[in-house]
Amino acid sequence: MVLPSVRKGAFIISASYGRGVMNCRSGAKFDGRWGAPTMMALEGASFGLPLGGEATDFVLLLMNDRNAKGVLASNTRLGAGAAVAAGPVG
Repeated sequence: MVLPSVRKGAFIISASYGRGVMNCRSGAKFDGRWGAPTMMALEGASFGLPLGGEATDFVLLLMNDRNAKGVLASNTRLGAGAAVAAGPVG
């Protein structure tokens, strides 16, 4: 799943929004052909004392059927108190 440029903004109420694509492999061990891409939207809101904004790119590798079903069932929260940064410095 690739979600480029997910935008988050906050001033007492925070909101996030982004769009991307998800693609899965078929087969019992997910070693078959690639299926058709599925367009995805990420939306969310919360209430608190945040202030600011950011844009983040997500590349999610869902390694089993349970993870993919969890994302499709809309009960997955991205960035819940964790941050990851990768790339060249300087």
